[in-house]
Amino acid sequence: MLAKLKDKETWRRYFGSLKFALYCTTHPLDGYWDLTHEKRGTIAAANTILVLTLITRILKLQYTSFIFNQVYWPKVNIFLYLAGILFPLALWCVGNWGLTTLFDGKGTLRQVYMATCYGMAPYPLIQLPMILFSNVITSDEGAFYTVLCTLSLIWAVLLIISDTDSRIQAWQDDSFHICNIAVNACHGFHTAPVFQYDKSGNSLLCISCKRNNV
Repeated sequence: MLAKLKDKETWRRYFGSLKFALYCTTHPLDGYWDLTHEKRGTIAAANTILVLTLITRILKLQYTSFIFNQVYWPKVNIFLYLAGILFPLALWCVGNWGLTTLFDGKGTLRQVYMATCYGMAPYPLIQLPMILFSNVITSDEGAFYTVLCTLSLIWAVLLIISDTDSRIQAWQDDSFHICNIAVNACHGFHTAPVFQYDKSGNSLLCISCKRNNV
């Protein structure tokens, strides 16, 4: 374990996969495909994004200006506050994995978790600067703060949905390919009797192949 942590290639891959989250935020369809099929993502980077999201949520509770976030600390339960992210995340991953399992296993639980965490990247990227921004603006300028914070949530949700859409699209492509194979097979059986009375067996094969290629 320690030897792996000292390996430069391990760290290079980790930072590369973490940087790839930025690409996924702007190119979700291509990014999520490469994330799983081209092995561009890692669980370590996914865990880092999740931890940053949780830290951002706590920092936002603590350091956002009271103008935009009034907190009554005696009633705050940090564990329940973080569960507001962790519980929906677990529910989504298990439900999404169960759904993809019905479609011939297009997506493992590991892949669903990793892609979902990558989809959370806009939250810390936007919300962390907004914490500082909230302390230098007035209530009259609060519309900018509200719009940007809402944008981070909508963006993250759309990215997570894009991952699900890419999995469904992959299943549809496979299904279409399987249907083509079945149709071609049936077409071959259908056209064979047309030429079965030909006197030359070789001619029968050539004519049948030509018919299937048309």
